[in-house]
Amino acid sequence: MNQISFFPTFERWQNVARGAVQQGLAPMEISWEEIGEDQPGLQLFDEAEPVVSQMPSGEIRVPKRYLPLARLVALHRDPSRWALLYRLLWRLTHGAPHLLEIAVDSDVAQAAAFEKSVRHDIHKMRAFVRFREVSLGDEPWFVAWFEPEHHIVEHNAPFFADRFASMRWSILTPERCAHWDGRALSFTPAVPRSEAPRNDKVEDLWRTYYANIFNPARVKVHAMQAEMPKKYWRNLPEATLIPSLLRDAPARVETMMKKSGAKKSSDSWHPAPVPATSSLTELREAALACTACPLYKNATQTVFGEGPKRARLMFLGEQPGDQEDLSGKPFVGPAGQLLSARSRKPASTATRFTSPTRSNISNGNRAGNGAFIKSRARATSPPAVRGLKRNCDSLGQTCSSVSAPLPRRQFLALPFGSRASAEKFYPRI
Repeated sequence: MNQISFFPTFERWQNVARGAVQQGLAPMEISWEEIGEDQPGLQLFDEAEPVVSQMPSGEIRVPKRYLPLARLVALHRDPSRWALLYRLLWRLTHGAPHLLEIAVDSDVAQAAAFEKSVRHDIHKMRAFVRFREVSLGDEPWFVAWFEPEHHIVEHNAPFFADRFASMRWSILTPERCAHWDGRALSFTPAVPRSEAPRNDKVEDLWRTYYANIFNPARVKVHAMQAEMPKKYWRNLPEATLIPSLLRDAPARVETMMKKSGAKKSSDSWHPAPVPATSSLTELREAALACTACPLYKNATQTVFGEGPKRARLMFLGEQPGDQEDLSGKPFVGPAGQLLSARSRKPASTATRFTSPTRSNISNGNRAGNGAFIKSRARATSPPAVRGLKRNCDSLGQTCSSVSAPLPRRQFLALPFGSRASAEKFYPRI
């Protein structure tokens, strides 16, 4: 049995593991021993520079997936991780180059489980670190306490340095501490929990904010505890509110439902009275005066549409935007400007159209929207609107046209209302 002693970082292990493979030492012939920086080690191999992706001839080559996997597995707390990584390395270089693709292999499955656990811990540290302000010199310093499951402090520190670059901070843990002075990261040995501050002056404000954004109607205790396990609660100032918020949630939901029911009863609506006429003027006036539902109260005016009555094509907008609502004209906002710009391009890149009927009929009226659009369609009857879908009965549904044959050209239906949908407007020849 060959004992290999090394400082427990991936780079140090990588050096000695490479040497062991080159010496032909099988996994069962090696015992891995972790040592501290101040411990003398009985190392079998001299440490060299870390392996890089472009290795010279004669070096060990492994699948691309192995290195990022191994770096994360090396952060796991289980001391057997080094033997596991070496078994994978040995098998990858001795006849099984596609080993990592076999998810049911015991070593591959164990490595995947270690990787998942480490990633989970990395995520939790980023989510549940809470800084508290302390006085240190002329400028404030922010200190947090966290208890990681794995050796992730140094791995995670650059994330916090990037996220809180303008702050001077320290993250204290029972394993290793990370510090950022605004210029560089540094690390120091572990400290006890008593070294971290217990509270600061903004925590009452934070608890007030948390209590006000808490939604009692969406409480799922098991899901919450899965995402925020109780072991983290002792370091979160808002956690002191959780028991009372959960206790009061049913009563708050009942109150919310009663208020919602009362509001619905007062905001009733009925089908809009649409004139039986083909006159656009009469339809425009009827739409303008429609109060069939309370949604009209929040709109400036009806955006009825414009264009010739006998246009060959009719564009239907889902509902007016703010600029349409203010001007009373359809398609004058950013999305409409994009459509106009595309319509001026050659036919190879966008559809040419002349004097279309443009309709964005809505005053925020749930009942009247679909009814008036269908009346407008009957009055104008452009070919592309003859197959108008019967899904315009409420403001929340998309009013779109079914593609219909036109002379030498066929048009895509355009559920208009956003830049993204306008970008998809192309002709079909």
